[in-house]
Amino acid sequence: MKKKIILLWVMVLLLSCTACASNETAQEAAQETSQEVVEETVEETVQPKMDITDISATEKEIYFYRDDLKIYGKMYLPEGEGPFPVVIFSHGFPGTYFWADAYAKGLTNSGIAGVTFDFIGGSAENKSDGTVTEMSVLTEVADLNAVMDSVQSMPEIDANNLFLCGHSFGGLVSTYVAAERTDEVKGLMVWEPSYQMREDILQLYPEGSEIPDEIFSPAHVGKIFIEDIQASDIFEVMANYDKKVLLLQGELSKTNELQEVYFNKAAETFPNMQWEIVDGATHAFSGKAGERAMENCLSYLNENID
Repeated sequence: MKKKIILLWVMVLLLSCTACASNETAQEAAQETSQEVVEETVEETVQPKMDITDISATEKEIYFYRDDLKIYGKMYLPEGEGPFPVVIFSHGFPGTYFWADAYAKGLTNSGIAGVTFDFIGGSAENKSDGTVTEMSVLTEVADLNAVMDSVQSMPEIDANNLFLCGHSFGGLVSTYVAAERTDEVKGLMVWEPSYQMREDILQLYPEGSEIPDEIFSPAHVGKIFIEDIQASDIFEVMANYDKKVLLLQGELSKTNELQEVYFNKAAETFPNMQWEIVDGATHAFSGKAGERAMENCLSYLNENID
């Protein structure tokens, strides 16, 4: 009888130890899973890198980053408390942030923040890193994505009301980003976008032709510029952007037949495009023509901001 009792206690002890070990294993597994979740959460909430200098309460000088390359930019904020709707302006080629500096600042009078920046390698005069021979439509798409990520993360900004505005080559780049990030880009405004650029390049360098490492005419660019344009057809992605698009054309640019063809093609491809002719405007939209273009943009913004 005593042997049976002893044997029974041994079995109880063994079962208890097994249960304890099982519980310890489960706890360790739970702790490891919990740690993984915490690490993933931390990774997801890491803020994009920015160097910000407050020039005033409503003006900031910002260096955004794509990888380890700096992107110079300016931000203008309305007075008062945000978060504010925002427009990110993209300059053409070759150009700098200064193209839209006055436009970005002027938006603040309507309660809208404005951001303008230099593309990496966007021109010989820009304040960002890089050289023109390293720039292409796809590197500029990456730049705009990096700027957009940073702007979205800022507490002053209403990320649900983020708009893109691009001129010429910057309009082409803005369209690519809007088509890739439809849910995040509330609206798209393009001033004489370079939708005909691929056709222009294919006429100069047909597919399969030899491309030099550096080209000086009609503009100073590198081989990557030609290769990326040849490989990228904006009309293959344009239809993805189903929100309203504002396309502005200069009255005095209507003599460009190829451009006219591609604007018509854009009107047929975008699900919802508003096409406006700006009186007295050339491709550059300078002076009063630029003011009229911004009046069109403000009307569009007022209709589409929530």
